[in-house]
Amino acid sequence: MRVLGGLLCSISLATAAFVRIPLTPLQAAAGSMLQSVYPAHDFISDPASLMDADKNVMVTVLSPFGLSTLQERSLQFAYPSSWGRFGLSVHLFGLSLYRESTVTGAGAVRFGGKLDVGIRLSVHQLTIRNYGSQKSFALSGSLAYPITKELRWSLIGMNLNAPRIGKSKELLPQIVSTGFHFKPAEPLEGLFELEKDLAYASRQKFGVIWTPVPRLSFAAGFATQPAQISAGFSIRLSRSSVDYAIASHPHLPETHSLALRLSFR
Repeated sequence: MRVLGGLLCSISLATAAFVRIPLTPLQAAAGSMLQSVYPAHDFISDPASLMDADKNVMVTVLSPFGLSTLQERSLQFAYPSSWGRFGLSVHLFGLSLYRESTVTGAGAVRFGGKLDVGIRLSVHQLTIRNYGSQKSFALSGSLAYPITKELRWSLIGMNLNAPRIGKSKELLPQIVSTGFHFKPAEPLEGLFELEKDLAYASRQKFGVIWTPVPRLSFAAGFATQPAQISAGFSIRLSRSSVDYAIASHPHLPETHSLALRLSFR
Protein backbone atom coordinates (compact mmCIF):
# COMPACT_ATOMS: atom_id res chain seq x y z
CA MET A 1 0.00 0.00 0.00
CA ARG A 2 2.89 2.35 0.73
CA VAL A 3 4.26 1.84 -2.77
CA LEU A 4 0.86 2.28 -4.42
CA GLY A 5 0.14 5.35 -2.30
CA GLY A 6 3.47 6.88 -3.23
CA LEU A 7 2.89 6.17 -6.89
CA LEU A 8 -0.58 7.73 -6.84
CA CYS A 9 0.77 10.72 -4.92
CA SER A 10 3.61 11.28 -7.37
CA ILE A 11 1.25 11.00 -10.33
CA SER A 12 -1.29 13.35 -8.75
CA LEU A 13 1.43 15.95 -8.17
CA ALA A 14 2.54 15.66 -11.79
CA THR A 15 1.10 18.02 -14.36
CA ALA A 16 1.03 15.27 -17.00
CA ALA A 17 2.48 11.92 -17.94
CA PHE A 18 6.25 11.96 -18.46
CA VAL A 19 6.60 14.99 -16.22
CA ARG A 20 9.74 13.54 -14.60
CA ILE A 21 12.81 14.56 -16.61
CA PRO A 22 15.71 12.09 -16.34
CA LEU A 23 18.73 13.81 -14.81
CA THR A 24 22.19 12.63 -13.86
CA PRO A 25 23.00 12.72 -10.12
CA LEU A 26 25.26 15.76 -10.54
CA GLN A 27 22.50 17.65 -12.36
CA ALA A 28 20.12 16.80 -9.51
CA ALA A 29 22.72 17.67 -6.85
CA ALA A 30 23.48 21.07 -8.43
CA GLY A 31 19.87 22.26 -8.22
CA SER A 32 18.06 19.99 -10.73
CA MET A 33 19.77 21.66 -13.67
CA LEU A 34 18.64 20.77 -17.18
CA GLN A 35 21.98 21.89 -18.59
CA SER A 36 24.60 19.15 -18.38
CA VAL A 37 27.13 19.03 -15.59
CA TYR A 38 30.64 17.67 -16.23
CA PRO A 39 31.67 14.85 -16.46
CA ALA A 40 28.33 13.04 -16.91
CA HIS A 41 26.82 14.80 -19.93
CA ASP A 42 23.07 14.20 -20.09
CA PHE A 43 21.82 14.40 -23.67
CA ILE A 44 18.25 13.54 -22.62
CA SER A 45 17.73 17.02 -21.18
CA ASP A 46 20.61 18.75 -23.02
CA PRO A 47 21.41 17.07 -26.38
CA ALA A 48 23.94 19.79 -27.33
CA SER A 49 26.17 18.53 -24.52
CA LEU A 50 26.95 15.48 -26.67
CA MET A 51 29.67 17.61 -28.29
CA ASP A 52 31.68 17.39 -25.05
CA ALA A 53 31.00 13.70 -24.40
CA ASP A 54 33.38 10.84 -25.06
CA LYS A 55 32.37 7.31 -26.02
CA ASN A 56 30.66 6.07 -22.87
CA VAL A 57 27.77 4.20 -21.33
CA MET A 58 25.96 5.38 -18.19
CA VAL A 59 23.42 3.63 -15.96
CA THR A 60 21.35 5.73 -13.53
CA VAL A 61 19.03 4.40 -10.82
CA LEU A 62 16.71 6.61 -8.74
CA SER A 63 14.45 5.96 -5.77
CA PRO A 64 11.79 8.68 -6.18
CA PHE A 65 10.58 10.01 -2.83
CA GLY A 66 12.39 7.27 -0.93
CA LEU A 67 10.33 4.43 -2.45
CA SER A 68 12.96 1.82 -3.28
CA THR A 69 10.45 -0.43 -5.08
CA LEU A 70 9.31 2.45 -7.30
CA GLN A 71 12.58 2.83 -9.15
CA GLU A 72 13.42 4.97 -12.11
CA ARG A 73 16.10 3.57 -14.40
CA SER A 74 18.02 5.09 -17.31
CA LEU A 75 20.62 3.72 -19.72
CA GLN A 76 22.54 6.15 -21.95
CA PHE A 77 25.14 5.49 -24.63
CA ALA A 78 27.13 8.28 -26.32
CA TYR A 79 29.21 7.82 -29.46
CA PRO A 80 31.47 10.40 -31.15
CA SER A 81 32.10 10.32 -34.92
CA SER A 82 33.61 12.50 -37.62
CA TRP A 83 30.10 13.72 -38.62
CA GLY A 84 29.04 14.72 -35.10
CA ARG A 85 28.05 13.11 -31.82
CA PHE A 86 25.23 10.64 -31.32
CA GLY A 87 23.42 9.14 -28.36
CA LEU A 88 20.83 6.49 -27.54
CA SER A 89 18.94 6.02 -24.28
CA VAL A 90 16.21 3.99 -22.63
CA HIS A 91 14.29 5.28 -19.61
CA LEU A 92 11.78 3.37 -17.44
CA PHE A 93 9.59 4.66 -14.62
CA GLY A 94 6.79 3.05 -12.61
CA LEU A 95 5.45 -0.38 -11.79
CA SER A 96 3.43 -3.02 -13.63
CA LEU A 97 0.26 -1.05 -12.82
CA TYR A 98 1.57 2.16 -14.36
CA ARG A 99 4.70 2.38 -16.48
CA GLU A 100 6.34 5.09 -18.55
CA SER A 101 8.92 3.94 -21.12
CA THR A 102 11.00 6.22 -23.33
CA VAL A 103 13.48 5.43 -26.10
CA THR A 104 15.54 8.39 -27.30
CA GLY A 105 17.92 9.10 -30.16
CA ALA A 106 19.98 12.29 -30.15
CA GLY A 107 22.60 14.06 -32.24
CA ALA A 108 24.75 17.18 -31.96
CA VAL A 109 27.02 19.25 -34.19
CA ARG A 110 29.25 22.31 -33.70
CA PHE A 111 29.00 25.41 -35.89
CA GLY A 112 31.72 28.01 -36.25
CA GLY A 113 33.90 26.21 -33.76
CA LYS A 114 31.77 27.42 -30.83
CA LEU A 115 27.99 27.03 -31.13
CA ASP A 116 26.81 23.54 -30.19
CA VAL A 117 23.38 22.48 -31.48
CA GLY A 118 21.66 19.28 -30.40
CA ILE A 119 18.31 17.64 -31.06
CA ARG A 120 16.64 14.52 -29.72
CA LEU A 121 13.64 12.49 -30.82
CA SER A 122 11.89 10.45 -28.14
CA VAL A 123 9.25 7.75 -28.38
CA HIS A 124 7.12 7.70 -25.22
CA GLN A 125 4.91 4.77 -24.29
CA LEU A 126 2.45 4.94 -21.41
CA THR A 127 1.08 1.60 -20.17
CA ILE A 128 -1.68 1.25 -17.58
CA ARG A 129 -2.86 -2.21 -16.58
CA ASN A 130 -6.34 -3.05 -17.91
CA TYR A 131 -6.35 0.18 -19.96
CA GLY A 132 -3.76 -0.66 -22.61
CA SER A 133 -0.93 1.54 -23.85
CA GLN A 134 -0.45 4.69 -25.92
CA LYS A 135 2.56 6.14 -27.78
CA SER A 136 3.72 9.66 -28.53
CA PHE A 137 6.69 11.21 -30.36
CA ALA A 138 8.48 14.21 -28.87
CA LEU A 139 11.10 16.56 -30.34
CA SER A 140 13.46 18.53 -28.09
CA GLY A 141 16.64 20.53 -28.62
CA SER A 142 19.29 22.70 -27.02
CA LEU A 143 22.00 25.24 -27.78
CA ALA A 144 25.25 25.94 -25.94
CA TYR A 145 27.64 28.82 -26.55
CA PRO A 146 30.83 29.85 -24.66
CA ILE A 147 30.53 33.61 -24.16
CA THR A 148 33.98 33.68 -22.58
CA LYS A 149 36.44 31.06 -21.39
CA GLU A 150 34.81 31.20 -17.97
CA LEU A 151 31.14 31.64 -18.95
CA ARG A 152 28.87 29.35 -21.01
CA TRP A 153 25.25 30.03 -21.99
CA SER A 154 22.65 27.38 -22.75
CA LEU A 155 19.10 27.30 -24.11
CA ILE A 156 16.90 24.21 -23.85
CA GLY A 157 13.46 23.50 -25.31
CA MET A 158 11.58 20.33 -24.44
CA ASN A 159 8.61 18.81 -26.32
CA LEU A 160 8.75 21.50 -28.99
CA ASN A 161 6.21 19.74 -31.20
CA ALA A 162 3.52 19.85 -28.45
CA PRO A 163 3.14 16.04 -28.23
CA ARG A 164 0.01 14.51 -26.72
CA ILE A 165 -0.66 11.06 -25.33
CA GLY A 166 -3.64 8.92 -24.36
CA LYS A 167 -7.27 8.96 -25.42
CA SER A 168 -7.67 12.30 -23.64
CA LYS A 169 -4.83 13.74 -25.77
CA GLU A 170 -3.03 14.93 -22.68
CA LEU A 171 -0.34 17.50 -23.54
CA LEU A 172 3.13 16.56 -22.38
CA PRO A 173 4.91 19.33 -20.45
CA GLN A 174 6.50 21.96 -22.70
CA ILE A 175 9.53 23.49 -21.00
CA VAL A 176 11.91 26.27 -21.98
CA SER A 177 15.06 26.80 -19.95
CA THR A 178 18.02 29.15 -20.19
CA GLY A 179 21.03 29.28 -17.95
CA PHE A 180 24.70 29.97 -17.36
CA HIS A 181 27.63 27.86 -16.23
CA PHE A 182 30.54 29.94 -14.98
CA LYS A 183 33.94 29.25 -13.45
CA PRO A 184 34.94 32.28 -11.38
CA ALA A 185 38.06 30.60 -9.98
CA GLU A 186 39.34 27.07 -9.69
CA PRO A 187 38.20 24.82 -8.10
CA LEU A 188 34.72 26.42 -7.93
CA GLU A 189 31.95 26.41 -10.55
CA GLY A 190 28.57 28.12 -10.40
CA LEU A 191 25.34 27.43 -12.25
CA PHE A 192 22.13 29.39 -12.70
CA GLU A 193 19.04 28.40 -14.62
CA LEU A 194 15.60 29.85 -15.28
CA GLU A 195 13.08 27.15 -16.21
CA LYS A 196 9.56 27.84 -17.49
CA ASP A 197 6.87 25.24 -17.98
CA LEU A 198 4.51 27.01 -20.38
CA ALA A 199 1.54 26.09 -18.18
CA TYR A 200 3.00 27.03 -14.80
CA ALA A 201 5.13 29.54 -12.89
CA SER A 202 8.83 29.81 -13.65
CA ARG A 203 11.45 28.02 -11.58
CA GLN A 204 14.81 29.44 -10.52
CA LYS A 205 17.76 27.14 -9.88
CA PHE A 206 21.14 27.79 -8.30
CA GLY A 207 24.06 25.41 -7.98
CA VAL A 208 27.71 25.23 -7.01
CA ILE A 209 30.36 22.59 -7.71
CA TRP A 210 33.62 22.27 -5.76
CA THR A 211 36.44 20.07 -7.08
CA PRO A 212 39.18 19.99 -4.42
CA VAL A 213 41.15 17.34 -6.33
CA PRO A 214 40.86 16.39 -10.04
CA ARG A 215 38.96 13.13 -9.45
CA LEU A 216 36.54 14.26 -6.74
CA SER A 217 33.70 16.80 -6.98
CA PHE A 218 31.02 17.93 -4.54
CA ALA A 219 27.82 19.66 -5.62
CA ALA A 220 24.97 21.47 -3.88
CA GLY A 221 21.99 23.42 -5.12
CA PHE A 222 18.62 25.02 -4.53
CA ALA A 223 15.53 25.29 -6.71
CA THR A 224 12.17 27.02 -6.31
CA GLN A 225 8.61 25.96 -7.28
CA PRO A 226 8.69 23.67 -5.34
CA ALA A 227 11.46 24.59 -2.91
CA GLN A 228 14.16 21.93 -3.12
CA ILE A 229 17.60 21.51 -1.57
CA SER A 230 20.04 19.01 -3.06
CA ALA A 231 23.61 17.76 -2.69
CA GLY A 232 25.87 15.05 -4.04
CA PHE A 233 29.32 14.01 -5.21
CA SER A 234 31.23 12.41 -8.08
CA ILE A 235 34.22 10.07 -7.76
CA ARG A 236 36.15 9.50 -10.98
CA LEU A 237 38.62 6.74 -11.79
CA SER A 238 40.64 6.31 -14.98
CA ARG A 239 37.71 5.17 -17.15
CA SER A 240 34.73 5.23 -14.82
CA SER A 241 32.89 7.41 -12.35
CA VAL A 242 30.35 6.93 -9.58
CA ASP A 243 27.89 9.78 -8.91
CA TYR A 244 25.37 10.17 -6.08
CA ALA A 245 22.75 12.78 -5.23
CA ILE A 246 20.02 13.40 -2.67
CA ALA A 247 17.22 15.91 -3.24
CA SER A 248 14.53 17.09 -0.83
CA HIS A 249 10.83 17.69 -1.49
CA PRO A 250 8.49 19.92 0.57
CA HIS A 251 5.78 17.23 0.86
CA LEU A 252 7.48 13.88 0.17
CA PRO A 253 10.59 12.01 1.36
CA GLU A 254 13.99 12.57 -0.24
CA THR A 255 14.91 11.23 -3.66
CA HIS A 256 18.21 9.35 -4.00
CA SER A 257 19.97 8.79 -7.32
CA LEU A 258 23.07 6.81 -8.22
CA ALA A 259 24.90 6.53 -11.54
CA LEU A 260 27.79 4.47 -12.90
CA ARG A 261 29.56 5.74 -16.00
CA LEU A 262 32.11 3.81 -18.09
CA SER A 263 34.23 5.43 -20.82
CA PHE A 264 35.65 3.63 -23.85
CA ARG A 265 38.68 5.14 -25.60
